Amino acid sequence: MASFSTIGAAWLAHNAITEYLERADAAFVRLNLLLLLIVSFLPFPTRLVAEYIRQDKAERVAVTFYGIVLLLATTMLLVLWRYAVRAKLVRPDLADEEIELLRPSASPLAWGPTWS
Repeated sequence: MASFSTIGAAWLAHNAITEYLERADAAFVRLNLLLLLIVSFLPFPTRLVAEYIRQDKAERVAVTFYGIVLLLATTMLLVLWRYAVRAKLVRPDLADEEIELLRPSASPLAWGPTWS
């Protein structure tokens, strides 16, 4: 369930990014594929955490590995969005405020526009 939720959150963040794109270039597609590779890898560290829970040292290693993969996924979301903005792939009608709303936070679960 944790893996599904995390992958779902990454998908929502990815959807928020692509919703604001006007076009994509080859570099964006490659960065996107790298993001998808990392996200598709998430079930592996999730399984390690499940297998080694309550086994002191092994549990710490598994949780650290899981955290590193989450950090990589979050970093790739940030890189993807920053690349899209800097390469002017976003729609030209977007205001700076809208672009700032999509700036990621530290967690992929909180990434994306803020709705109030």
